[in-house]
Amino acid sequence: LSGFMFYSIIGTRDMAIQYSKEIGKQSDTNSSQLLEEQKKKEIIDIALDKADDIDHRLSNIEKSVRIAAATMQKINTHPDDYHPMQIALPPTEGAGKLIFYVQYAKDVDKDALAKEMGIAANIRDTLMGLVEADPLIDSIFVASPKNFIFSVDNHLQTLPNEYEPIDLYYDALASDWYKLAVKTHGVAFTPVRQFIFSKELGIFCAVPFYKENGELEGVSCLQTTLEGLGKFVEQLNLRNRGFSFVVDERGHVILSSANNSPKQKDALAINLDIDRRNSENESIRDLITQMVNGKQGITEIKFEADKYYVAYAPIKKTGWSFAAAIAADEVMAPIIKNDEIIQQLTQQNISQFNHHMTSTMIAAVLLVIGLLGAVSLVGKKISERFISPLYTLTDGVQEFAEGNLDKKIYLHTGDEIEDLAKIFNGMTDNLKEYIANFERANEEKERQNTLLKKKNVELSTALHDVERMRIARDTYREKSKIDHLTKLFNKASTENICTQLCTNLQENTKAALYIIDLDHFKEANDTFGHQFGDRILSAFAQRLSSIFRTNDCVGRFGGDEFVVMITGVLTEDIIQRKAQEILKAACDLVVDGTHAGISASIGIAIAPLHGKDYPTLFQVADSALYQIKESGRNSFAFGKTP
Repeated sequence: LSGFMFYSIIGTRDMAIQYSKEIGKQSDTNSSQLLEEQKKKEIIDIALDKADDIDHRLSNIEKSVRIAAATMQKINTHPDDYHPMQIALPPTEGAGKLIFYVQYAKDVDKDALAKEMGIAANIRDTLMGLVEADPLIDSIFVASPKNFIFSVDNHLQTLPNEYEPIDLYYDALASDWYKLAVKTHGVAFTPVRQFIFSKELGIFCAVPFYKENGELEGVSCLQTTLEGLGKFVEQLNLRNRGFSFVVDERGHVILSSANNSPKQKDALAINLDIDRRNSENESIRDLITQMVNGKQGITEIKFEADKYYVAYAPIKKTGWSFAAAIAADEVMAPIIKNDEIIQQLTQQNISQFNHHMTSTMIAAVLLVIGLLGAVSLVGKKISERFISPLYTLTDGVQEFAEGNLDKKIYLHTGDEIEDLAKIFNGMTDNLKEYIANFERANEEKERQNTLLKKKNVELSTALHDVERMRIARDTYREKSKIDHLTKLFNKASTENICTQLCTNLQENTKAALYIIDLDHFKEANDTFGHQFGDRILSAFAQRLSSIFRTNDCVGRFGGDEFVVMITGVLTEDIIQRKAQEILKAACDLVVDGTHAGISASIGIAIAPLHGKDYPTLFQVADSALYQIKESGRNSFAFGKTP
């Protein structure tokens, strides 16, 4: 009986311990896989975000080039609307200011082209405004097929002893950016090169523009260094040994934070002479090949004795690719810690269970040994009159041996046999209790395992919910600033931006506030319907946006009323010219092949002449608008000085 009990308890204990180990191992595997996937997703998200940031910066560069092209095309289309301007030659000195000048090829007859060049020089304000709006523009220029070119160079950050004199002669038609733009018939980014004067890496972005008959009218181009894009690489926080870099379409590393990291040495440093697809390091070679092919993903590479997880994503505008690398041991650190915690908890539970089962087994064995010893000592003293109780006791023990733990032995002999029966019944009760405790322990282990799995699912769900909430929040914030019909700033955004522009107004600069009300809009709306009226507002908003710079505030104030504020070194001629362009845009407006039949009335207020804050300027301009409405409309008027 002792052997049977010992064997049963030992077998049950071993099965329970093995089951606990399997539960711990499965929990460790599941949670470790989840942690590793989350870490890899974090790196991939970093690569995607930074690739999008660089793409956005390149889109801004393209936008500036297209604005210059559109302005030059407008000047060439309506030359009678402009007066010839005096043309400046390249200066021999000019540090500390923006420079506008003309260059041409040696074989160009500049006297024969004097009038055409004078009219084209009206591009100056646009080019200078673009450079002022974006300090990362090194130079922006517009070239004519007749081989003369107008340029604005940004020397605001240049010291006098660093300024390089500009050559009068320049053959734009022979340059690679001009040929590439004409060949592609659209926006073109040149390969990265080292600029001659600054010795810095940079690119050209060029776009051609054409006459209505399809004939080439010129090419607009912008020159910029990679210094601004480099901030996306250098300022990225990738922990102790992390780094990031950018590869161009030729397999060259053009931006890299590894330049300042001795751990990586020059394995991925900036170098335009080395195609990294030919690297001796096989993992780097495969990584760069995937990046050049425009792929997106995450892989593992090795530098000397260190391993890294590298996530990469394409930069679509130029065919470049961004990569972020984090040391593998930093990714695996939480996974290893998680493994240690689960193993420790599993071992603690096994030790507690083993201790409990050992105590139970010793108690049961001692109880049986004591019982058998008592029976052996008194056996010789049992007479024939005790044969029947012994048979009853024997039958009870037999059923117990067959597994019937509910069997009870009831004897009333008044001697040791009755006591033995009571002891036996107590032993079976204790054994049943031990087995019940064991089953409850198993059920508790099952419950804990189920709870752990449930928590893992809840954690994953919570992470997805947080990400969806972040995306919804950003989308809502962006849409809340824009009028849904015209895609201009709405009233609240317009008031906030105009208030900020007035607050930030610098000395020797001005701000001009235009309040524009469309004349006869109600008649057009009533005649052709509200949908036609909505298209009038949308079309006028597009033309209004094309008149002003990207950093000017252009908004819809409500109904058919619009508000515009511009700042800078403004003259009365510039302010009046913009008002004339608004009037022309309204009068010439055609929607769906039908003349809109509207005009515009404009009230103008100037800061600081009419006031220094937005509410004061608005009141002055609104009064001027009222005067125009009363005196016949289709004109503009300046407010009166208070």
